[in-house]
This record gives sequence, C-alpha cells and structure tokens, in this order.
Amino acid sequence: MAMQDVVVNIMQGSNRKDKGSIIDESEMLYSSIENSCIFLLKTIKNTSEKLNFLFSESDN
Repeated sequence: MAMQDVVVNIMQGSNRKDKGSIIDESEMLYSSIENSCIFLLKTIKNTSEKLNFLFSESDN
C-alpha cells in the first residue's frame, strides 16, 4: 500500500466502524517514515564517507 493511500485511510478513519484499523494504518505510516529516514541517513553517511575519501586522496 502506498504511503498516500495510508494517509487517506487514516484521515477517513473517523467514518469507519472498525476503529482498530486506524491504529494499524498509523503504525504502517510511522514504520514507512522511519524506514525512509533510516535509508536517507545511510545514504548521507555513505556519501559523506565517499566524499571524505575523495578529498583525502586529492590532498596527497
């Protein structure tokens, strides 16, 4: 399920009879955001390490 679908389902959740699913969808959204942040942090770290390596090589 796409993140946009999850957000729409959460926003429409007040009209539902099964309130428990709102919690599940908000947890899915939180997990998706968390995974995206972890991916971005790893990408930034890897890029930073590569740049540091390149700059250290150019100094020599």
